[in-house]
Amino acid sequence: MAEAVAGFYAVESILEGAAVGALAVSQQTVPLHAHFKKVSSPSAGLALSGSTVSIIKNKIYLVGGETLREQEDYGVHVLSLPPDFGSSRTDAAKSIDIDYELLKPGLESERRPLQLENGQLGEHSSSRKKQSHRSPWSRIKHAATSIEDKCYILGGLSATATDSRTSNTDSIIPLNTITVYDTLRTSYAVIQADSTKCTEGIPEPRYSASCTSSPYPPPMSIAAGQGPSLDLHGTVFLHGGYDVSGQPLNDTWTFDIGTRAWHKFPTTVEEAVQDDSTPGRIVYVEHRLWYLNRRTVMYLDLAEHDPEHNEAVSQDTAALSTGRVGSGQWQVVYPSAQHDPAVPAGGAQSSDTEKQDTTAVPPQNGPSGPTEHVIPISTGAGRTYLLTLSATKPQTMHLFQIPSSAKTAASIKDAVRDKATAAIQSLSDSWKSGKHEWSKVEVVQSSMAEGEIGRPDQTLSDFAVAGMEEYGDKFVIWGGHTADGHVENEGWIIGLD
Repeated sequence: MAEAVAGFYAVESILEGAAVGALAVSQQTVPLHAHFKKVSSPSAGLALSGSTVSIIKNKIYLVGGETLREQEDYGVHVLSLPPDFGSSRTDAAKSIDIDYELLKPGLESERRPLQLENGQLGEHSSSRKKQSHRSPWSRIKHAATSIEDKCYILGGLSATATDSRTSNTDSIIPLNTITVYDTLRTSYAVIQADSTKCTEGIPEPRYSASCTSSPYPPPMSIAAGQGPSLDLHGTVFLHGGYDVSGQPLNDTWTFDIGTRAWHKFPTTVEEAVQDDSTPGRIVYVEHRLWYLNRRTVMYLDLAEHDPEHNEAVSQDTAALSTGRVGSGQWQVVYPSAQHDPAVPAGGAQSSDTEKQDTTAVPPQNGPSGPTEHVIPISTGAGRTYLLTLSATKPQTMHLFQIPSSAKTAASIKDAVRDKATAAIQSLSDSWKSGKHEWSKVEVVQSSMAEGEIGRPDQTLSDFAVAGMEEYGDKFVIWGGHTADGHVENEGWIIGLD
């Protein structure tokens, strides 16, 4: 009864416009609108396909990639945004002017966190001699993530192979090593997994995998010499991709940077992915690892060494710095009973017939094709979405709304709206908070001076994407190749509002 009264009171207050806060509650949070701002390329060497992009402190770092130009000497491409980026001046501009430099980082090997093992780059013994002089930057379709001022680069295919678009035993890069680029020192290291601690082995080599990271455990949170140091700390998460024969993978791994240990997480719910031959993508947000494919969304709650988040670690991962909370299994939140009566809560299926019926239809307002990139987007006040981009059409974007951060304006608004819809059945669906629902991003058709639409090519593949953590509601797209094989030499900064 109390909830019903609260619901009626909230609705009455909103309809009467009794308070500014009530008016804000009545406003929908979606759809969001995308604005494209072009980043003009200052170098022909930035025509890249299959590269990765990382953004740290107003600098864009591009690593690897395939280009139509012959590159005998690879490095790290660094694009510096203007100091007043994000101001009203740059927001009003149609394009962004940037400073550019191609760096050739030196190899750091003096201190334990940044040293090589036995003087080698850490390749498998069968290929160590042949590939020991390979540049760590000459790779494509690899994975990358950043933690504070460092970029972690792993896997992928060698860009120096005869045909780098085709995987083979010689071109695929093993995962027993990870390249670490230090943006402050402009140096790099190759850290090697400690095989004595990798009790479940090391992930098989792969390309086009999904990668994300967590800053936990923080520096010096474990006894000196046994865990994270001031130089290197945190956890890298790796999921899916394709093996050497081109077959999709559905495994999830963590790499504890401090202890140099790989650990295997539970496989994503089989029923949720068996209808989709394209590997899903993962992203880390506030102690939770999210998984998305074009029809399913699920998450794992993580137990991390965080002074503000003390949860019990599962017994099977107690030796690791990052474990799992509770049952330690993936929790399916989409689809659920509220989205389709044929799908019970938790995503389980009661029969093969029902399974075929429910998986044949893409989610309402969600992606209808393969998703290549997933990044978190924050619009402030505790509101966070998971943004997906189509694998071949960067202008096709969708948002999945995840729970708001606790004790924020967004969480209060969601609680009021959910109580109101629960109390008053006649309220329209637009009154729902939107949690665990899909929505499509609307692209603003802003014309250029010549009358052209300022957006990327309609069909684009193997482009790089990264979120701009400092701004929350912006992200970057770079390069890629068009349907006719042309490699794009341009980037875009996309803002959502």
